[in-house]
Amino acid sequence: MLADFAPLALITILAVLEQAYFSLQVIYARRRFRIAPPAVSGNEDFERVYRAHLNSSEYFPMFLSVFWIAGVFFSQVLVVCIGALYLYGRYMYFKGYSESALKRLRPMYFSATILWILIFLASLGVLSQLTCQYLGYNPLTAKEEQPPCCPCDMNHISPGQSVHRFQKIRPGLNGTVIPQLEAVLFPF
Repeated sequence: MLADFAPLALITILAVLEQAYFSLQVIYARRRFRIAPPAVSGNEDFERVYRAHLNSSEYFPMFLSVFWIAGVFFSQVLVVCIGALYLYGRYMYFKGYSESALKRLRPMYFSATILWILIFLASLGVLSQLTCQYLGYNPLTAKEEQPPCCPCDMNHISPGQSVHRFQKIRPGLNGTVIPQLEAVLFPF
């Protein structure tokens, strides 16, 4: 089951490495422009590198949240591709802002657009899940479906039956059928 999350995990690791790279660039800029901590001003070139890092760090939690939600509830393959584009946009933003404040604008708009797309896909995926689970209607297919139309409606699934692209089912605590994730979250 965990292997099915590998593409999402790969992009997450790349995102963390990108943040680490940005942090290192701030350290190098401190040395190059002789800005001793805790100072964050004094040289315009340093300040641009510092702000590029800070801005990227501010958006990082939002990116990770909607990236994983969209990947789980909408489409993992599509979201991984979009996530890679976001990382590229953030890198171009950092590089551009480090050179000139004006060079940050195009990559900033690009990565903001990508982030809004991820927010939309995450929202659509969760909305689809909830309407399917509670109303028996899947808005992504625009039709009524008999349970289980979504991976969370497990009461109608027999043990071992695969109901989702990356979930295997096993008997749960109360005799119902739930994802194997329960064993990871509640091992006792």
